[in-house]
Amino acid sequence: MSLLNNPAPVQIYTPKNIKFSDLYKFGSAGKDLSGSILNQAKEALAKAGYEPEKITKIITKNEAVASKEMKVIAEHLNRGGVYGFRRPATSLVQGYLNKERVKAQNIARIRKEHILEAGEENLRVSGLKASPAKIPGAGPKLNF
Repeated sequence: MSLLNNPAPVQIYTPKNIKFSDLYKFGSAGKDLSGSILNQAKEALAKAGYEPEKITKIITKNEAVASKEMKVIAEHLNRGGVYGFRRPATSLVQGYLNKERVKAQNIARIRKEHILEAGEENLRVSGLKASPAKIPGAGPKLNF
């Protein structure tokens, strides 16, 4: 394949969808959602003109939303003064996406290292199998 057909790692590892609770946790430095925050978020989205079904999907059911749509939602929550969404929406969403991308890249790197190490071990073991005398304990079993 040519280099033009391969997507960049940024495109591969950046999440396409974001959950409300994950973005809140990122914006609030790891705090859990409370009932009052959920109510504030619902009110802010209702004032922004969202339908109750859409609000339920996003906040109550915590369904993943496309990152572009989440920027708009975060902007409404920012205007509503909801804790955890006080940073500018673009900065909040972009920071979350970068954090998740780096995490996914690190996991992929570690997984690749483990696969390579396992392959090397298989080569060593298969090399030892060629001559069983060299493997400790590979001789005849002695019953003492």
